[in-house]
Amino acid sequence: MCCALISKRGGRGSRGLCRKSHALEHIHFSRLAQHRVLAVVVTKSGAVLDRVLMLDRDLTHAELTASARFLERELSQLVD
Repeated sequence: MCCALISKRGGRGSRGLCRKSHALEHIHFSRLAQHRVLAVVVTKSGAVLDRVLMLDRDLTHAELTASARFLERELSQLVD
């Protein structure tokens, strides 16, 4: 997901942004409205990227937090 979010910004391919210098530092999800969530991705190189995501169903704050933690844990293994 991190690379998918990043690749839709700035016209860059996802392969180049999944290098160690662009490794994931943090992901945060904030509910904007019903079925809409703001995803903020921060890379270790300092890039801050954001996307508004449309969801099929609403997620609770706890579900959004758990999703962010899961993605941080799983994606950090891609560059180790």
